[in-house]
Amino acid sequence: ITPNSEETDQIPDGRSSYKYIAIAMFKVRLLQAELQSILHEKKEIPRSFSTFKEWLSDISLRLDIWINSVPETYSQMNCDFNVEFLDLNYDHSRVMLHGLSPVRFDFSDEDMIKLAGASMGMIFSFFSLWEKKSLNHTWAATQNVFMAGTSYLYAIFHNKKIQKQIQFDEVKKISDCVEVVLSSLIDKCNASKECLEVYQILSRAVIK
Repeated sequence: ITPNSEETDQIPDGRSSYKYIAIAMFKVRLLQAELQSILHEKKEIPRSFSTFKEWLSDISLRLDIWINSVPETYSQMNCDFNVEFLDLNYDHSRVMLHGLSPVRFDFSDEDMIKLAGASMGMIFSFFSLWEKKSLNHTWAATQNVFMAGTSYLYAIFHNKKIQKQIQFDEVKKISDCVEVVLSSLIDKCNASKECLEVYQILSRAVIK
C-alpha cells in the first residue's frame, strides 16, 4: 500500500515484494468471478460490450494479459510461493471460459481444442501438486479435479479433430492422473469417492 495506490496496481520503483502475488491473485479472482456470474449465473454482460461474442473475446485477452504479467521468480515475488498455483488458476479460468455452462453449450472446434488443453493443464498441475505434497485437500480441490477430468473427456469424445491428434496412451495417462488425485482426497472429502467412481465409469467408456 503506497501513497499513490489509487493510481497504480504495481509496486513502485520496480522493487520486489510479496504484494505482487496478492495483486496477481486478486486480479484472477476478479476475472473468475466475472466468468462465473455471466456464464453460470446468467448475469448481463457489462454495458461496455455490444455483444456476448465481443465480451468472450475481451475476457480471453484479459486472461492472457494476466498470465503474461504474473511474477515468475523469487526475486520478483520476494516470498516462497509455488507458481504452479498461477498456472492452475489460468487453466481453471480457461476451462470456465471454453466449457459447458447454462448460457453456452454450442462450441467451435477451437473452443473444444482450448477446453481440452486447459483441462489437461489443470490435471497435470493438480497431479504435480499431489506429487510435491502441496495439494490442498479440500472440497474445492475435489470439485476442480472432477471438473477438469470430465471436461477433458467431453472435449475428446465430442470432437473429431482432437481425436485425430491424441494417442490412446495420452488419454490413459491423463485419466490415471485424475484417479490418483481423487483417490488421495477421499480421506479428507467424502465427495471424492463418488466423484472417483463416476469418473472411472466415464473414462473407461470414452477410452473404449
